[in-house]
Amino acid sequence: MRITAIKLFILTTWIVNVIIAGGERMRNYLHYSDSDFTMSYQCDKIPNPDNFKMHTHAEYEFYYFVNGKGVFKIEGSRYPLESGDILIMAPTESHYIDLSADYPYTRLTIHFSPGIFGGIDKTGELLRPFTQREGGSFNLYRADDFATDAYKIFIKNILADTENRRLQTISN
Repeated sequence: MRITAIKLFILTTWIVNVIIAGGERMRNYLHYSDSDFTMSYQCDKIPNPDNFKMHTHAEYEFYYFVNGKGVFKIEGSRYPLESGDILIMAPTESHYIDLSADYPYTRLTIHFSPGIFGGIDKTGELLRPFTQREGGSFNLYRADDFATDAYKIFIKNILADTENRRLQTISN
């Protein structure tokens, strides 16, 4: 059996976060980062609400809520979460999640700079959902907001095993 660098990294991360830590702290199922792109797929078996403070990022954020129970707060707006919800945040949009500690909390987050699109989006069309709205408004997209389940295929594809995490995520 051939073990790729990505598989080795994921296995090592799992060993450190699950076995050594006794499975009680946050599990990083997947983490990738480079100069203008960071992706994390994480689960807190027993989330501590005190660990989720109001914050901002210099990057754009795509957030996919897998499970848990909580309310996401963005610039004063409240978004009660349901499994499968997607949230988007522009840079400097303050946000945090008010979580219940009684439910495991799993999510996928992608932070990216506009440079990730290189020369393919010179007009900023791909960033319009982030940039063409007031802060704290139109952040939430529910599963039934989409005409098809294509976004679920996107999520599944970016979490699939790959040699090139960046390319796989951007090209989906």
